[in-house]
Amino acid sequence: MIWSLNAGTIKPDGGEILFRDRRVTDIDRKEFAKTVGIVYQSPRDSISHRFTVSEAIAEPLHIHDEFDDESRGRIKKRASRGVAAG
Repeated sequence: MIWSLNAGTIKPDGGEILFRDRRVTDIDRKEFAKTVGIVYQSPRDSISHRFTVSEAIAEPLHIHDEFDDESRGRIKKRASRGVAAG
């Protein structure tokens, strides 16, 4: 439910949701979709079983090209440590 509000698929009854200091309702849906996506709970529907955790994290970082190589490496390393810690 909360993510549906964030993704803009349902509208809030009150208040506002901000993403990068902008109201979600004011952001063009195509522009928003370039930076935000939904990862479904079912692994079969969300992430390829062929990917390692590191590859699954790296793919959107490369697609959107918002981070330099050093930043991508730090993000992947931190996320992988979090998964290993369980």
